[in-house]
Amino acid sequence: HVVRYYSAWLERRHLFIQFEFCNGGSLQEGIEGGCTFAEADARQIVLQVARGLHHLHCHDIVHLDIKPGNIFLCESHVTEVPTFSTPMSSATRPPAIDSFSPFDSSRFMGAMATPGGPSTKRTTRTYKIGDLGHAITVSKADKLLGGLEEGDCRYMTREVLNDDTSDLPKADIFALALSAYEACGGGPLPMNGDLWHWIRDGNLRHPEHISKDFHKLLSSMVRPDHTLRPTAFDLTVFPLLQPTSSQSCRELRTQLNAERFRNELLSQQLKVLNSEEKDKDQLGRLLPRRHRAIGRGTSRSMSVGDIGLACV
Repeated sequence: HVVRYYSAWLERRHLFIQFEFCNGGSLQEGIEGGCTFAEADARQIVLQVARGLHHLHCHDIVHLDIKPGNIFLCESHVTEVPTFSTPMSSATRPPAIDSFSPFDSSRFMGAMATPGGPSTKRTTRTYKIGDLGHAITVSKADKLLGGLEEGDCRYMTREVLNDDTSDLPKADIFALALSAYEACGGGPLPMNGDLWHWIRDGNLRHPEHISKDFHKLLSSMVRPDHTLRPTAFDLTVFPLLQPTSSQSCRELRTQLNAERFRNELLSQQLKVLNSEEKDKDQLGRLLPRRHRAIGRGTSRSMSVGDIGLACV
């Protein structure tokens, strides 16, 4: 959940940086376009960005400029095929199991789906953190002579403004809460003034279309005491942020169909191998038996004279 960096180069006194392409644009573009995100989408924003922050924080890096303009969206379209209802024909020999990847569920689904069944397309959205221009390692933050480089003041904490580097990862948590809050229709956020300080005192207006539980979570992420805010890891395992049951059912159904098809392939191959073994046994019984040169049919007692006569 961090935008991938590819390369950078200087050309005609300009620095060019090549990043991963995010086809959905930024969260800020959606907000400026008049889009108010539903609570389910806002939960996914918090969950997925928290996963990216957890990755950064585990590597001793803080972003220090989390905001809707630096949260990017990647959209992908997944085709879902209905659950199959007819088993494979026993006369059809399946392809070798090694030719299929166990993780390529779309191929499994396509092979086993009932012919003529309608397919549906589902859009999956992945939120990623971009623009690490203000990022810094925590171990080096307290050694900066000129203080921390300030990001957008609308999402900044008091401790960062006061150059307090004792718990910088919690500044990212604060900014993430205000980003999700603004996406839910809580903006526009103030740049200064009484409302700016009111928010830093741990207060957030409650938008009508979000639940009390989600509002409570966002409020806990902007507590004045940074030690009381949840960590990025706490958010990744927070029950309220986990995917909805409908999404889980779709994923489980896809995995179940893939496993069913794989089991069917294994069963068919087992039948083929058993049939080949039986054919070998039957062929062995039909072939004439060769008489042994020595054994019960050969006399084991021979005299020396007999051997001599045979040699003559």
